[in-house]
Amino acid sequence: MRLFQKFLIKRPISTSALFLSFVILGLISLTKLEIRLLPALDLPSITVVTGMPGYAADEVESLVSKPIIETLSSVPGIKNIYSETIEGLSLIRIQLNWGQKPEIVSLDLRERLDKLRSFLPENSLRSIISRLSSNDRPVLELIIVPNQEFKELRYLIESNWKPGLERIDGVALVDIKGGHKKEIQIKIDPRLMSSYGLNPEDIQESILKENQSVPAGYLEQGERSILVRTGSSFTKIDDLENVLISRRNEERGVSLKEFSAITDSYKKNDLAILYSKKNVISLSIYKEAESNTIETVTHVLDYINSLKQKNNEYKIIYLYNEAEEIQNSFINLSLELGIGSCLAFISLLFFLKNIRASFLLISMIPLSIFSTFFFMKVFGLSLNVMSLGGLSLGIGMLIDSGNVVLNSMETFKKEGKSYLQSAFLGTEAVNSSVISAVSSTLIVFIPILFLDGITGIVFKETAITVSISLTFSLFIALSLLPALYGILKEKDLEVQIQRNPKYEIIYLR
Repeated sequence: MRLFQKFLIKRPISTSALFLSFVILGLISLTKLEIRLLPALDLPSITVVTGMPGYAADEVESLVSKPIIETLSSVPGIKNIYSETIEGLSLIRIQLNWGQKPEIVSLDLRERLDKLRSFLPENSLRSIISRLSSNDRPVLELIIVPNQEFKELRYLIESNWKPGLERIDGVALVDIKGGHKKEIQIKIDPRLMSSYGLNPEDIQESILKENQSVPAGYLEQGERSILVRTGSSFTKIDDLENVLISRRNEERGVSLKEFSAITDSYKKNDLAILYSKKNVISLSIYKEAESNTIETVTHVLDYINSLKQKNNEYKIIYLYNEAEEIQNSFINLSLELGIGSCLAFISLLFFLKNIRASFLLISMIPLSIFSTFFFMKVFGLSLNVMSLGGLSLGIGMLIDSGNVVLNSMETFKKEGKSYLQSAFLGTEAVNSSVISAVSSTLIVFIPILFLDGITGIVFKETAITVSISLTFSLFIALSLLPALYGILKEKDLEVQIQRNPKYEIIYLR
């Protein structure tokens, strides 16, 4: 340790270049860090959803929920299983033990559900497994308020807005709620249907048979292969009206339009979202896990504003903007960092009565902070309120070790030693005390790294950033600070306060 210190102190240019390289790496890492409001919370919880349309809640529970629970209850790592059954839907929530990785358990669950599939009713749908994560929260929520009754608004958003929004880099999902959903309605005349000897099952079967497109092989043309499909899908109401419904014991079928009225209408609303007594549409934007929240939301807002300029039949009201929350939090934390640095500089100047020495000490703050960003990238941390809060929490402690080292070097300088000798002797004299002081502070944060649950996830990044910044400030105090001190001349370091009697009076007080 002693030889390594002397090596660094004797080579101030190389030492400065070493720490400057960490600062540059930190600035580069800062542009690549994931930006989010809070640390990623991948909670140990899994949800299994199984649909069974047309069945009552008690039937779904006995035919679907109970067999699934019995099958999954023996999966390792499961702490509790809760079930909720409603008409046509089975919802099973699985709570895992802390430390279990949901993605690993999900693979085991999927394997068991696939084996159980053949024992469930044929009408049941394939189970959907989803994991609860902080990414399940939308980064942008807004409502679209039509200026007047505008039933086509939802169709406009689904056909124009949604495809464009989902093509934006970083957007994972666009969820639309409310408004009027378009649907093709077939209103059958029961009397006419009976006169043709038909029933609803015959009509449904014929429509499904006509509305399908199946592959029929490939057509080889030189080096190209063209997929050939047979059948067709309905593209307009006329296609549906001309569907021939097969009749029992009759060679000739009857077209659907003969006994029914087919209209392009709107589905009855299961959910209504109201704003000032008006039916509105809610839009929720979800981002991809690794995407930058601020960049994603900015691109989404630019796209929405470009669409808004082309149509004045509605207005947009933003309910939640996570990017705005992040920016406000970062501004507040940056302001606190700036104020803390200024107050620290004023305090140093007041007690040291030395401007250059104060600047030398205060430079430890940006050096430590920017270098911390590099190690945050190495450890896979994100830039969020908790990690930045850790930096602001440790800002006052960053210069403590440097202050002790500087005062020790000043003591030897007053004894008549040269600046280089003072740098060697002063640093060596306080090595153990400075290291023990910083170590005792770091020990306080070590238990946080072993906390379980949400508390551990949230505060772990705070503990890591504080520990990294304090450790780096210790290396600066024991190497870079004495190296720079050793090359300064007396006239460069000392400030003759006596030249200004006003400041002398202030310091004497």
